[in-house]
Amino acid sequence: MADDPSDPAVPGTTAVAGGWRRPLAWIPRRETQGVRAIFGALGHTQSGRFIWWSWLISRALIFVFWGSLRFTLGDTKYYFIKMSLLAQTGPSQTMIEYPTPVLWFFELLYALSLHHQYVFTGLFVVSMVALDAWFTWMLWRVGANRRGEAVFFWTVFLLLVGPTAYLRFDLVTAVLCGLALLALERRDDLRAGLLTGVGAGIKLWPALLWPALLGGDRRSRIRTTIGFGAAGVVLAGLALWYAGWSRLLSPLEYQSARGLQIESLWAVPPMIWRIFHLSAYAVNVSIWNAWEISGPMTETMLVLAKVAQAVGLAGVAVCYVAWLRRGRQRFVEASALMQLVILVMILSNKTFSPQYMMWLGGPAAAGIAMLPHSTLADDSPEERERSENEAVDRLRTISRVFLACTVLTTIVYPVGYDPIVHGTIGLSVVTMVLATRNLLLTYLLYLVALWVVHFSRLRHGQWWRPGARRHQAVP
Repeated sequence: MADDPSDPAVPGTTAVAGGWRRPLAWIPRRETQGVRAIFGALGHTQSGRFIWWSWLISRALIFVFWGSLRFTLGDTKYYFIKMSLLAQTGPSQTMIEYPTPVLWFFELLYALSLHHQYVFTGLFVVSMVALDAWFTWMLWRVGANRRGEAVFFWTVFLLLVGPTAYLRFDLVTAVLCGLALLALERRDDLRAGLLTGVGAGIKLWPALLWPALLGGDRRSRIRTTIGFGAAGVVLAGLALWYAGWSRLLSPLEYQSARGLQIESLWAVPPMIWRIFHLSAYAVNVSIWNAWEISGPMTETMLVLAKVAQAVGLAGVAVCYVAWLRRGRQRFVEASALMQLVILVMILSNKTFSPQYMMWLGGPAAAGIAMLPHSTLADDSPEERERSENEAVDRLRTISRVFLACTVLTTIVYPVGYDPIVHGTIGLSVVTMVLATRNLLLTYLLYLVALWVVHFSRLRHGQWWRPGARRHQAVP
């Protein structure tokens, strides 16, 4: 056992529960200073006063931005209308694009609002602000010496998202995914699985994130799977009892029947061509409550999107298998894998709404909070320095590109949405901003995929074989 890097007796490692492991703190602190440069001048990010004042000011600016939009009700108006009709239509025909458990949250708000639309919107916004504050606090509480960077990233990110963050339901999913990673770092595997299972129960796609939580030992994986499965079974059972089988499956049928949404990657060619041939295309709100484009090339793009999604999910499966077989997993790698899955889902999909950017924010912020020393116990000092610097460089680049994509998304919606949907003055400018955003997102996918492929490979290019000694995880 003395030669096994997983042995607690080996100098340079510290055992933690669940099979995840981390190096001792004797690694020189100077090697981690590059993390502070991720967002620029972060010398004050370990100051609680600076961080919380930054959060409060940024959230006030979000409401100022919302006021400049005349406090548009956004999707909360749609939520309220659907709740007001629930008694007539029944749950089986209400908001069929959402999984059934989402209805329970909106029903609660509708009851508390006493059936008043503006009160309903106010309660929804307050609940989203409270969720934002809770996640910020958890990042600060769990992040240890990285908590300042994590909170600052989340603060800036949600500011760049703007009022959309508090007017749509997707913030809930982003926070659940981020909290699952934070629970994982605290070795609370059951809670990590439960949170991901709840996320899958209200948005479906987080079910694909479950394998990213399985980097620990066998007992850790079992606890995570039990939590994930228990949440899924309970929510599915309650949903089946409440609204029936057809309503349980309706979100899947809803998504498959949708057309080509104007903001998706696959809509870029027809959207650019539309600048020069406006009359050849129709952009309208479909029965699926989305702005979709129809005309030359759109059917071809829909086919390509379907193929790309199949290829992308197959690639994600390969990465999961390679990572889990490799062993020696680090906590931050779980965050990278989550971001890879989300980017594949966004970019390969025929649909894209601005709130989808929020899905990435939770795992990205949690990844910064749980960022460990990117070294292994049996690395040489030179390897330690090289791997640490590489991890910091990757994280810095990914974070900057991600925030740039968020800015461009907000420029498209809500700032420039009227020209792009109605074909008025500014159409060409906003369309090019949209195309640039999608190209940057593709580049972001490339960066994250490159990182995942890099750490998913076994050392010396050897695949782990059944029966061979497997290294334990070293975060």
